[in-house]
Amino acid sequence: MRILVVDDHEVVRRGICSVLATESSLTLCGEAVDGKDAVEKARVLRPDIIVMDITMPQMNGLDATREIKRLLPDTEIVIVSQHEAPEMVRQAFNAGARAYVVKSTVAKELLAAIAKVNKGEPFVKAAAIADASHSLDPADVLQRSANFEKALRVSEERFRSAMTNMAEGLVMLDAQGRITYMNPAAEALFGWSFTELLGQDIHEKTHYQRPNGSPYAAIDCSLLRVLRGGAPVREQEDFFIRKDGTFLPVVFSASPVKTEGAAGGMVVCFRDDTKRRQAEEALRQSERIYRAIGESIDYGVWICDDQGRNVYASPSFLQLIGLTQQECSEYGWAYAMDPEEANATKEAWQKCVREGNPWERETRVRAAEGHWHHVLSRGVPIRDSQGKILYWAGINLDIQHRKEAERQLQQLVETLESRVSERTLELQNATAKLRELTGKLLQTQDEERRRIARELHDGVGQLVVAMSMNLANIVSEKEKLSEQARQNLEQNQALIEQASREIRTMSHLLHPPLLDEVGLDSALRWYIDGFCDRSKVSVEAKLASGFSEALPRDMALSIFRIVQESLTNIHRHSESPTALVQIDRSPREITLVVADEGKGMPTQIQSKISSGELTGVGLRGMRERVRQFGGHLDVHSNGHGTRLVAVLPLPSAG
Repeated sequence: MRILVVDDHEVVRRGICSVLATESSLTLCGEAVDGKDAVEKARVLRPDIIVMDITMPQMNGLDATREIKRLLPDTEIVIVSQHEAPEMVRQAFNAGARAYVVKSTVAKELLAAIAKVNKGEPFVKAAAIADASHSLDPADVLQRSANFEKALRVSEERFRSAMTNMAEGLVMLDAQGRITYMNPAAEALFGWSFTELLGQDIHEKTHYQRPNGSPYAAIDCSLLRVLRGGAPVREQEDFFIRKDGTFLPVVFSASPVKTEGAAGGMVVCFRDDTKRRQAEEALRQSERIYRAIGESIDYGVWICDDQGRNVYASPSFLQLIGLTQQECSEYGWAYAMDPEEANATKEAWQKCVREGNPWERETRVRAAEGHWHHVLSRGVPIRDSQGKILYWAGINLDIQHRKEAERQLQQLVETLESRVSERTLELQNATAKLRELTGKLLQTQDEERRRIARELHDGVGQLVVAMSMNLANIVSEKEKLSEQARQNLEQNQALIEQASREIRTMSHLLHPPLLDEVGLDSALRWYIDGFCDRSKVSVEAKLASGFSEALPRDMALSIFRIVQESLTNIHRHSESPTALVQIDRSPREITLVVADEGKGMPTQIQSKISSGELTGVGLRGMRERVRQFGGHLDVHSNGHGTRLVAVLPLPSAG
């Protein structure tokens, strides 16, 4: 027989369906949620029997029964209702129903009612018509029934919402262990839908085998034992079987649902226990691994309580200090640790507690042979959920070999430093001697220039002057000579005057007499004026007033030579039409600046200058002159010109 179940409460529909599922001759062809829905589905499905509630939205069960009987006279109606009033029973039969079952007796009487209806016989509970003489207004009965059904619906909605939103799986069973309800969480955990498991034996579907592959007899089933014994179980570990055949570790609780003192069903609540068991197994595995590591590595693994009493020490550390595990626990860490470092170690522990960082300290322990052994001790506190320190755990790294290597390395470093110091001193002495030689060379060069200049002036220069004087006497009588002789005489007189000027210029360039006789200021101005005439380069001289007063003779000569060499380089290489010579003096130093606006120095030369390497005889000579006085020389060049800056410290007033 094909059955259509009509009720607006899902839980009630599920319960009716589970009862129908126990009878193999019955087939559930559909479900409807109200009277209107029942009429439409009855027209399409044409069921043999309809199990119909009375109080429903859209259309109540009595009106739906009348309409269905009008459309399908051969379809039988079984009314299932909370109402036991005789008048409601009469109204149901008047509407065309063949049977009337009170919902509280569905489990016992629904199948019997369907069997009667199938034979064309009416079915009604005798008590329902015992008081047939008492007549009630059907409208009043329906109103009171609607209020009761509304309250029931609210309660059931709350129950359904709670069950649906539970994170844990919930399964309801009948007295035979067959599934009558399953919430979405249970569907997700099992992999089966509720429809697939409705009316199925829970043991035969989800509990028939143990994880090791052995069969799980129903007589031993912990779930069915609750039905048989009536005693609930709480937080029991077990395995359920999913739809795909895999095992689901669970923790379940089961409580019997008793009716009139007997177990009429059971509620099973369970949760996935996979992660917890995996975590416990991982923890156990970690403990085994850590202990194996502690016993196999050379590091000294240790654990102590919050008072510093030994709880565990690895064999490698026990072997180092020459104690057994029990002796180490009895003697304590004070026996093995260097007493001179006890306070420092205690302070390190206290700092770790305050700041919350792991502590690390190099210390010494008493080795089994009696000597002190260097170790690097590292540790962290292990706290409970309230932050209280329960244990300390860490390792002691053997650093004795490193300490020995450090000691040997230190000795080697000291030896190398001594040798480097010796070599550095030798190099400094050699550098000092080289600079001394350089200074003497520059001094000798200047003296030689002075000597040559004097010889040119006093020797050749005087001879040329004498020749010029003698020639002047001849010139006074040139009228007596022929025209050709007079021309030759005038040419010789001009050549002698030119030679005299060039000898004088050469002598002054080698060593300007103004430098010794008047001072650096006049000598520079004379040289700059002559340079402008000879080179056609316009030079601006900004010389601070009195800058050359009381300058040592050798410093004045060096400044002159630097200006001379710089202007010569500008004329030869820069292609600049202008130049600047600027000298400033402070109480502590003299600053010389020579600049141009030419093409600048080549990139290769600039790179060498940037790295501290000066190129060319001129630049090296200027650098050595500045170094003789403890000064420094800087050269800056780009595509817009070159700037040379020389700073010479002045000697102290003393």
